[in-house]
Amino acid sequence: CATRDGRLLLDDGVETLDLGAIAAMPLTLGGRARHNIANIAAAALAAMLMGVYVATIRTVLAEFGRSHADNPGRLQHWAFAGIEIFLDYAHNPDGMAALLDIAQARRGDGRMALLLGQAGNRDDEQVRELAAVAARFSPDLVVVKDIDGYLRGREAGEVAQVIREALLRHGMSESALPVRLREADAAREALAWAQSGDVLVLPVHSLDAKTEVAGLLDALQASGWQPGQ
Repeated sequence: CATRDGRLLLDDGVETLDLGAIAAMPLTLGGRARHNIANIAAAALAAMLMGVYVATIRTVLAEFGRSHADNPGRLQHWAFAGIEIFLDYAHNPDGMAALLDIAQARRGDGRMALLLGQAGNRDDEQVRELAAVAARFSPDLVVVKDIDGYLRGREAGEVAQVIREALLRHGMSESALPVRLREADAAREALAWAQSGDVLVLPVHSLDAKTEVAGLLDALQASGWQPGQ
């Protein structure tokens, strides 16, 4: 299963089957989510080997991800009030780099805000590695947080402090690194900062926080909210 001329093609050993335009598949975010293109290719191959009809595979790829209910908390996307918002589960360096690569492509001349936290059972060096990936994308604001329910033996704010110190060493300013330990509060901080043209990257991990943040974003979009309100 591979890409050619913007389309995803599946070769079953007898013929080459066209699964559709990659940019039209919701999970690819217009073809920008390269890691999801790889995931889709693998899923298509697995489905074929399980005997799923190619027409069914094609239909699922054309529709799955269009609704926020399809894959909650995983690369969900909102666009309203001139702001683009990504809600995701990224929690390791590779996942964070893939998420920020997508956000960077949408950033244009606007600013980028990021929520950043890590589970307490990662050692300090692993936490610093995650912060280094974030710094590489030059975010304008990083709201440093804990991960609700994932302290795993650490004190509240302990991991956040490691992240903040690492980002300071990478050249970010004190004023660009507010601390809001609760995940939903961190998301609200980013929204309060945002203005038209910005991109907000919200890695939120606990189930309750994801539900709260997604509900907040849905409500803001439905209400016609504008930055500064």
